[in-house]
Amino acid sequence: MTFIYITLFQIIDLQTLNLLFYILSVILIILIAFYFVQRYRIKKKKEEIIAKSYVSEEKKILDQIYETYLEYYKKGLLKEAIIKSYNSLRDFIIKKYNIKFDQNETEREILMNYYLKITELNPTMSSLYQIYEKTRFGNQEPSIEEMEKYKEYLLMIVNKLVP
Repeated sequence: MTFIYITLFQIIDLQTLNLLFYILSVILIILIAFYFVQRYRIKKKKEEIIAKSYVSEEKKILDQIYETYLEYYKKGLLKEAIIKSYNSLRDFIIKKYNIKFDQNETEREILMNYYLKITELNPTMSSLYQIYEKTRFGNQEPSIEEMEKYKEYLLMIVNKLVP
């Protein structure tokens, strides 16, 4: 029994082999490009889903802050409505914008140094704070007019933070 050893070079001439190599190389490059395009699309889709869920979570929190205000307002607890909603809003802003401040800073210093540098909050946050400051530190019951202004400012901030 004789063994016949035939190589690819003996069956196909060199030009055809080169052409076959180039065709296979192009196919391989196309497949690699397709793989990376698909991978990029999947990554973008995941990011969009995460962003949407994050925005909806933020919207829920801001709606809850506004609902807290309305709840206390309807009960006639005007001072508590302002203080509780402002404190919740402040905590939300600190978390959302990752604000790091010195524990010795006053609320007014934090407002001036951090909040007012955020485009969405300026100047509405300052107006909101003026009513909060008068109510919280002035130990006064807010007027109905101030409550309406506070409600208006709060809504403006909520709508600016989560469109």
